[in-house]
Amino acid sequence: MIRFSIILLLLFVTVRTTVAQTQDRQLADQYFADGEYSKAAMYYEKLYDDTDQPFYLKRLALCRFNVEDYDVAESLLKKASRKMPNDLDLLITLGQAYKRQDDNRRAENTWDDVINGLGNNRSEIINVADKFTKIGEYQYALQAYEKGKKNIRGFYVFNSRIAELYGQMGQNDKMIELYLELIEKNPSYQRSVQVRLSRIIDFEEDQMIVETLRQELLKKVQDNPDKPIFAEMLIWMFLQQSDFYGAYAQAKALDRRLDENGSRLMSLANVARNNKKFDVARDALKYVVKKGKKNQYYDRALQEYLTVSKLHLDFDPQTATERYAQLKDEYLDAISQWSEPNLVAASSIELAEIEAYQLNDLDTAISRLENNLENLTMSDRNVALTKIKLGDFLVVKNQVWDAALYYMQAEKAFKYDELGDKAKFKAAKIYYYTGEFDYARSQLDVLKGSTSKLIANDAMYLSNLINDNTIIDTTFKPMEMFARADLLLEQKKYAEAFATLDSIDSEYPGHSLQDDILMKRFELNKKMGQFQESAQDLEKLIENHGDDILGDDAHFKLAELYEHHLNNEDRARELYQKILTDYSGSLYVVEARKRFRKLRGDSTTEEL
Repeated sequence: MIRFSIILLLLFVTVRTTVAQTQDRQLADQYFADGEYSKAAMYYEKLYDDTDQPFYLKRLALCRFNVEDYDVAESLLKKASRKMPNDLDLLITLGQAYKRQDDNRRAENTWDDVINGLGNNRSEIINVADKFTKIGEYQYALQAYEKGKKNIRGFYVFNSRIAELYGQMGQNDKMIELYLELIEKNPSYQRSVQVRLSRIIDFEEDQMIVETLRQELLKKVQDNPDKPIFAEMLIWMFLQQSDFYGAYAQAKALDRRLDENGSRLMSLANVARNNKKFDVARDALKYVVKKGKKNQYYDRALQEYLTVSKLHLDFDPQTATERYAQLKDEYLDAISQWSEPNLVAASSIELAEIEAYQLNDLDTAISRLENNLENLTMSDRNVALTKIKLGDFLVVKNQVWDAALYYMQAEKAFKYDELGDKAKFKAAKIYYYTGEFDYARSQLDVLKGSTSKLIANDAMYLSNLINDNTIIDTTFKPMEMFARADLLLEQKKYAEAFATLDSIDSEYPGHSLQDDILMKRFELNKKMGQFQESAQDLEKLIENHGDDILGDDAHFKLAELYEHHLNNEDRARELYQKILTDYSGSLYVVEARKRFRKLRGDSTTEEL
């Protein structure tokens, strides 16, 4: 019985001691993490006295070092190092303690011992080099990596880290040399090197570094004509500088040298198109088309060439009608060559848009698409797209219920698809145009759950617009007038649309539609190519209604105007940044961040 009691007592004491040590450890670690080293030292000293574990001694030594008690830290670090001879981190800190006491000789001797103690453990080499880098001892960090390369027989992965180190030291020529050596030995590191260079180099401002990179790449291209990776890096560099013609020239030269099929020109055209560099995109696609009909990309390149040409003309609302007429002939020539019905269908929709909207030949456009529906064996998706476009044309002709029928057919065919949601939204707008607001709102409320954020956002806006101006208002008249102006905009009856909006202002001054009227005026002015007037509408909207639902839309659209039409990138950058700071929940945040970074000079171009 006595023996059992003693065992129970010992067990109780052991458990109590363990619990106390656990609590002390938690407190010590928390104080250490919070930088309260004096408090942490008290607990680590107690823990070391109780357990004699080297880890607590190491932490105690580091605490003393961090509170600049170097004499005590030196003694503790030496003691800890004897207990943990393989812990090179202790020796690096001991060297720091010596240096803080102006004993550079002993510091260097200690750090030399660290370098000499390195073996072939890659993780240890990286940790030691990182520690030296962190304390600003770059030469010792370099020595650690060089020792690692020697011990692991020239292990080239260290090149990336050494190059980054040279960048921190301002030795950009060596940094570039090592990065290029790395991708020469292992091309799979190309993307990683591009990411690292884009973080280090401001391609707009750091002209000396960019020129060094250009010269090194040109030399590599000349010395290694059989290795396309350096020409690809040169193309990438030009894209970072937004020098799309330089990228095009290199891509074309590389395609010819390697006798390729034009695939990299197709990729470049896509990047140029997304960056609204339509001239370069057209030239790249035309180069592929000239390879001839036997080339595997011929049909696709020709189709995309026509699409980009149309986008280029559409980008400027003041494009002369004659240029659209010329482009129509190019479409007709291409369509006559194709036998694949889906290729014909897609380009026919674009051609019909030119006829309807630019050449004022709405009947021909409608007839073209109706004939396609009757005579082409198209995919279900192209059938739906054709019907949606026919609906758009019929809205322009004011045959809104015929348009609604086409929209409903497209919706039914793609009921659970984004394309179906698009058709449903257009059908809901027919009811909105004609003043059937309750039914329009019921359809729009369904679309708030669309998988397309753009459609869901537009549906929510229009539903709220109807709700705010029909349920609360005692009269529907202002809302009916606004919907009519919206329809007139779709029908390209701009003067009538302006007059209708002006009537709302004069008949119902101070109405809650004021911000919506300003947004609609912006759309009208932009359609007419009156960019200064468009900007004034948005500036007024931001000034008077910036906190309302259209605030983020106004900022983004105004930024686009300044970036692409009013030649004021500084103002555009300012507006994109404001979306990020003031409208963090906006649908435009992702695109605003991308454009802000691009205008700031960051690397944002797509990968080829």
